Amino acid sequence: MEKKGKNLKYLRENNTREVLKYLALNGDCSRIKLSKELGLSKMTITNIVNDLLKSDYICESELVSRENMGCTGPKPIMLSVKHNKIIAIGVYVSRERLICSLSDVASGEFYVDQYKLELSNVKKTFVNDLCRLVQKALDYLGDKRNSVIGIGLATVGLVNNCTGTLVRSTDFLGDAPIPIKDILEERFHIPVFASNDAQAAIIGEQLYGYGRKYNNYLYLGLGHGIGSAVISDGELIIGRRGFALEAGHMSIDYNGKKCDCGNRGCLEVYASLPVLLSKSRTSSVDELMEHYESGDERAISVMNEFVHAVSVGLTNLSNLFDVELIIFGHEGSLFTRSILDPIQKNVNTYSFANKGKEVQIVTSTFGTLAGLRGASSIVFAKFFSGEISWNSFMRNGNEEMEEV
Repeated sequence: MEKKGKNLKYLRENNTREVLKYLALNGDCSRIKLSKELGLSKMTITNIVNDLLKSDYICESELVSRENMGCTGPKPIMLSVKHNKIIAIGVYVSRERLICSLSDVASGEFYVDQYKLELSNVKKTFVNDLCRLVQKALDYLGDKRNSVIGIGLATVGLVNNCTGTLVRSTDFLGDAPIPIKDILEERFHIPVFASNDAQAAIIGEQLYGYGRKYNNYLYLGLGHGIGSAVISDGELIIGRRGFALEAGHMSIDYNGKKCDCGNRGCLEVYASLPVLLSKSRTSSVDELMEHYESGDERAISVMNEFVHAVSVGLTNLSNLFDVELIIFGHEGSLFTRSILDPIQKNVNTYSFANKGKEVQIVTSTFGTLAGLRGASSIVFAKFFSGEISWNSFMRNGNEEMEEV
């Protein structure tokens, strides 16, 4: 009997999460459509909706459109997630700055603050700077801080997803592990989830960007290094500890240039942002692209080498994962089609399995701040999957849900 009760409770909570997820990601929706889309009975939907209305997490509104304006009879009643009732704190850690956001599960960021890091002193001040930014975000919310269901952190370097530990970022925070999850949870008593920035970015795309149309895709983030992540059959590939797919350290020439990691021919040696800017004698991707498209010979030579190197790397990854879409993010989102089209052509020409089937290359939905959107998206993904405790989520509402 106890087991049956637990199963019913799990089913009840899972169905409620599915309703919230659908409303958050798809916008206004009627009860009838929810029933059809989620495969739940009308009675189940009615009970869930009544509970969520009572708990003040969703609201009702009449649909006004050309089809029903001037028509007789009742207008459809639409449901939507109430603004700022389900919030995530997202923190994006780059080598230059910390950026902290507050995001609503349905409408995205509504608060952003940042702090420029002093590289000469960052190892000593990083944790305090991080905690100060999170505290400012909570202070901004005031009495709405209980709407925060978690803190997501997307950072450069090697991150152990299971323990929430920044394992290593040699040229930034050093080789000593930093238990970010433990530090923040002890300080703020809020669930914390940490990931590397590329994996976070692809989760952002999965929930709010291109991933809503595709099930197999790759994210390539160009910055100081090169980060990457893959969604395969709708699931993020993270490996044993979260270190999977370090494409920047995939060798494309075993007799090639020496990389800082100790290996030879790593993709980062040929295609990372510092390499491109140094060789082209420019200070930003925008300036580099301006020189390239105006016919500057140096910029053209640099970008031709970039196109070749990245094409080789992406062809390898395409052969491994059979993706249908490749997303250029971080600073790579600033590249124009004059760069992306040749890479796309090369990947489709030389990938073993792609002949006759196009792999598309696009720039990130969230541009250079894909890591920031990804940080908050980690939290929402954990909530939708059930990894954030239901009692923690419902602490501001009605925890006694009806049977569904």
